[in-house]
Amino acid sequence: MEKKFAEIIINLPAKNLPETLVYSIPEELKGEVKPGALVLVPLKNRLVTGFVCRLQKQSFLPYHQPINSVIDKDFLSEKSFLLAEWISNYYLEPYHLALRLFLPPAKFIKVETYLSLPEKPSTKSKEYK
Repeated sequence: MEKKFAEIIINLPAKNLPETLVYSIPEELKGEVKPGALVLVPLKNRLVTGFVCRLQKQSFLPYHQPINSVIDKDFLSEKSFLLAEWISNYYLEPYHLALRLFLPPAKFIKVETYLSLPEKPSTKSKEYK
């Protein structure tokens, strides 16, 4: 059976988020989404980065937000995930905090939105004197 859902660790320092969130995998991203991938996912009214930690065949909820895009499909190795899981269990630390040990400081990726104005003004504008 094909795996249609991904457990994702959101790359935010928020304490009120659950450890992982489940997102659906769109058809066009089936081959790219795997454990260790860095993905862009919707969270409330914005896009955030996250790390795929597990794939699932089914979910008990009827609807999930889809993964927006894959930024890097080989961002973290499977060994890093296994070691982070062991650290989390052994030291009773949240899994997402143990996983941060394997990220260089520059890898805390933030999504920024830029807006640009058109180069030419509209021809329908009126001049006021």
